[in-house]
Amino acid sequence: MGKFCEICGKGVVYGNNVSHSNRKTRRTAAHVRVHPLPAQQEG
Repeated sequence: MGKFCEICGKGVVYGNNVSHSNRKTRRTAAHVRVHPLPAQQEG
C-alpha cells in the first residue's frame, strides 16, 4: 500500500536537495498530513 492521504490523495514527494555548490542528492518528503475528522456523537 502506498503512502498517501485517503482524504485528499496527497502522497510522498520525490526530488533533489541542491547544495550551495549545486550538488544534487536524492530526497523524499512525506507530505501526508493528518486531517481532523468531525466527531460523531451518538444520541
